[in-house]
Amino acid sequence: MENVSNGNRNPLEPFPVLLGLALVSLMIPVPRPAFIPSMPWKAELAISAVLATASFALLFRKRRLFDQTVRTSTLQKLILGAVLAFAAVSALSVTWAEFPIAATHHSLVWLSYFCILYFAYRWIAISGSLRTVTIPFVVAVTIVLALCVFDLLTFESFAEFEGTFRIRYARFGEMAVTAGPLLLGCAIADWNRKRAGLIALFAAAAWLIAMLSLSKAAFVAGLAGFLFVLFGLLLFGRRTLRTRSIAALAVFASVTIAIQFGTVYLTAVPSTANYISGEADPTRSTSAMRIFTWTIGLEMVRNNTPLGVGGDNFGPQFNDSRLSYAARNPDDPSLATAEDYLVERAHNEYLQIAAEFGVLGILFIGACLLWFGVTLAKAVWTQKGRVSPVLIGSAGGLVAFAVSSAFTSFSFRAFQNGVVFFIVLAVFVHSIRRVGQSNSDPSGGPEKAVSEGFLVRLRKLSALPFAALFLFSIAAGASQYYVLLGEKARSQSEAEAYFRSAIGLHPENTGAYLAYAGRAGRSGDTRLAAELYRKAIDNGLGVTVTYSTLSKAYELDGDRDNAERALAEAISIFPRSVFIRIRYALLLEANGKGGESAKQFDAARAMDLKQANGWETLIRDGMLKAHLRAKEVGDSTPPAELRPNNAIYAYADEQIGPSSPAP
Repeated sequence: MENVSNGNRNPLEPFPVLLGLALVSLMIPVPRPAFIPSMPWKAELAISAVLATASFALLFRKRRLFDQTVRTSTLQKLILGAVLAFAAVSALSVTWAEFPIAATHHSLVWLSYFCILYFAYRWIAISGSLRTVTIPFVVAVTIVLALCVFDLLTFESFAEFEGTFRIRYARFGEMAVTAGPLLLGCAIADWNRKRAGLIALFAAAAWLIAMLSLSKAAFVAGLAGFLFVLFGLLLFGRRTLRTRSIAALAVFASVTIAIQFGTVYLTAVPSTANYISGEADPTRSTSAMRIFTWTIGLEMVRNNTPLGVGGDNFGPQFNDSRLSYAARNPDDPSLATAEDYLVERAHNEYLQIAAEFGVLGILFIGACLLWFGVTLAKAVWTQKGRVSPVLIGSAGGLVAFAVSSAFTSFSFRAFQNGVVFFIVLAVFVHSIRRVGQSNSDPSGGPEKAVSEGFLVRLRKLSALPFAALFLFSIAAGASQYYVLLGEKARSQSEAEAYFRSAIGLHPENTGAYLAYAGRAGRSGDTRLAAELYRKAIDNGLGVTVTYSTLSKAYELDGDRDNAERALAEAISIFPRSVFIRIRYALLLEANGKGGESAKQFDAARAMDLKQANGWETLIRDGMLKAHLRAKEVGDSTPPAELRPNNAIYAYADEQIGPSSPAP
């Protein structure tokens, strides 16, 4: 039986508990500006701080992790080498990425992932215990479940709270279904009944988080991961554990059915099954959004096959691929999707890696999936009828993460989820080192020899990626804080100083340009506002609302040519946007270009007559007349139902600085 806990005092205490707390650091509310761009820093800051401190502490107090040699097989070296090579490619992508700071973030994250995988594996091999690597999961699962249940019990109206709730807990649902199968495997492997029962409760808590989060991807991934473990043990595990496996399967099925039906009939909260069936989301808007994002993602792969666009550059480069796709498919109705939505991720990690790293990314994905399949098959074949529950449990966690990564925007992009994945992968890597070995085989345990060579010195540099990511995250967080101060500043000069500091710390902070532009426009400096809106768009904030506001700033500055160019550019990216075509038609009309204006009016009306009439009346005559026309004449859409709805506020308040695009 695998040693889940050897009973020795953990020399790493209290770092596993601190890491568990850091995994849920996103739950901690912090002041933030009005618009949050895709520049994650909070989880990176907390987790890298814990890991960097732990690395330095081990370096000066417990050198076994760095000095002691542990044998590795060819299969183990292959996955370690693949992850390190991908981190190196990510670092190199800084040289060709249009947004090098984003690529730098990606490379630091993946260097940290490699260190987590390597040293988690070494620690398990040297200590002979999984306690250190499972404690963070237990802490994180406990906190997330407690907060999730508290929120569900205290909300006043679920309809108003639904979006916030699902966004908040979906990212932790993926983390839970990655850790949960491993915890289940540990519970089944442990002969101590009390301890096994306690571990099983934490595995159940992980599954509850996935179901209560209402995330479709987490639910499907959790089913895949947990059922992989249970049926895997029934088919390939030891006969002595089959009773436990059958009991666990019965409990799993009972809890799943109880939660799915209980939430529907006993509460006002729909079940995850209701969302999957479409009963709770009849428009299936999120599914349509995913399909459209995948379509443009494939276009990005097609246009950047050799090298890709660079790490974390998918979001900022999305409009370039959308423009290319629109040029080839101008009449595709799906191009009306996400005209006011800032697409930051592909909602499919495999597609995003392929888009960002081209052929090398595709090879990395294929190599990792092939490695996992071959390794698992070899383990099952070698250990016929006696496959370790911990091996199957860790494999189940990897399967769940792989399934979730095909549908969510989190995966490795959510740092806490990536950390959990690589810890689970370390358990799997350690488990396969014992495949085909007897208990008396000395290679199954750590060697006592100490290497003082290059590898030891290299290991002692392991804290550097964590420290670098920590400093990077401080800069990103400080940039956001300066934006917040700029938004709250009373004087224009004070606000400008804060915004410039924010941009200086993070030149790719699109939120800083947007907030600065809005402040400049409201103060009457329309030329500066136009320059800043242009920079915001060039840094990835190109949605119809910002293009419209950019055009307005040019108009107020007397630059009619650039005002037209801004809207023409928007139409080339969003050819199915009724709003932007009416906006462009009215501008052309005002500039004395009646023929061109008529073409834009006709195109907009052909797409949606009532929407076109609604926007024309709102922009020409204001909110009241648009409302009256929709109510009395009935040939136009009322203002409250116009799309995109966040563009309406620019005409309720004529000042420059409309609401931000949806994140």
